[in-house]
Amino acid sequence: MSRHQAFVSVEGRTLLVVAGYDRPTKEVFLEVVVDDIDDAAADEAPLYSSLAAPQRDWTDVRTLARVLDELGLMVPAGLIDAVRGDQLANTGNRVVVHHFDREPEVLLAG
Repeated sequence: MSRHQAFVSVEGRTLLVVAGYDRPTKEVFLEVVVDDIDDAAADEAPLYSSLAAPQRDWTDVRTLARVLDELGLMVPAGLIDAVRGDQLANTGNRVVVHHFDREPEVLLAG
């Protein structure tokens, strides 16, 4: 499984957006969680999880882009393309942190 993550600010809250490609299911995924240790909602369920939306076509990376747009979340340039690249190459065991102000940071290259 690949994992691409980015921190985004929305209405004064810091959210962690996690997206990637899961080789066994051949699907992309998305999860959005509150990333604020002082926010009680951070201990609750994710704000969004692709697992809760099985009716969507998660074999198509465009679904990931559409959902982010529907949620009003802008992620760093390249995150969606990186997930698409992982899907095309059937990549797993890859962890990348994407930033708005600098190049992505590869934590694990599998």
